[in-house]
Amino acid sequence: MALLFIMNTAARKMECLKAKWSDIDMANRLWYVPPQNNKSKRPKHVALNDGAIKVLVQMQAVRKGDYVFPNPATGLPYTTLARVFWRLRAKAQLPESFRVHDFRASFSERYLASPGSSIYTLQKLLGHQDIRTTATRYARLSAKSLLDAAQVGSVSMPKLEPQPA
Repeated sequence: MALLFIMNTAARKMECLKAKWSDIDMANRLWYVPPQNNKSKRPKHVALNDGAIKVLVQMQAVRKGDYVFPNPATGLPYTTLARVFWRLRAKAQLPESFRVHDFRASFSERYLASPGSSIYTLQKLLGHQDIRTTATRYARLSAKSLLDAAQVGSVSMPKLEPQPA
């Protein structure tokens, strides 16, 4: 379930594993990631899409303790998802070079392929402090959205009748 949550939020693995129920606001569909759980050491809010909410609803049904994705034996957060990830990666026939972190890129590609997508919005969704971080990695993916945006401003030339010479 943690991997599905990562796929729907573009969260980093450790952000997800350390998520607590007290940081989840289901009513407003937001997840607060405290600074100590964030790579940048700054707090951030993650918007929870329908897929993420479905994962959380399922996890609430089996809720035990403070953590969203606890180890059932200890109640504490997992320290890794490696074994389950390797098993699922093999079952999905993904290459061995595919990593959990690649779900962030997958999320970004899906987002940038959608109409009205923006590299600036993606920056906020990924929690990047500097737009250059987002642009360096993902700007090449937004070429289709740029073309789609340019197409909106397209003006057709009327068909010209040939003029006698």
